[in-house]
Amino acid sequence: MLAQLPTPPVYDYIGSHVQWICLCLLIAGLVYTVMAVRKSVITQSYIPVAISLAGAFFFFPESVNCLLNCIYWTVSPDNRFTLATLLGHQMD
Repeated sequence: MLAQLPTPPVYDYIGSHVQWICLCLLIAGLVYTVMAVRKSVITQSYIPVAISLAGAFFFFPESVNCLLNCIYWTVSPDNRFTLATLLGHQMD
């Protein structure tokens, strides 16, 4: 018998707030990635770029950890804002 994961509670979801936060985080991530590439070229080392990309690859293990520990964020009622679906749960 498969274990059933609990469904996340319903929180207020303000799509415009989430869009602005995502835009700000995207810009910040791109700025820091460009800074890492510049530093990598200057120092002739791949470590700054590796550290920058490690943050991007942290998404999947972090989402699994949150899901298995029943830590839920707001879930969009609109499927267009779903980044991924993991074990039947939306990851916005």
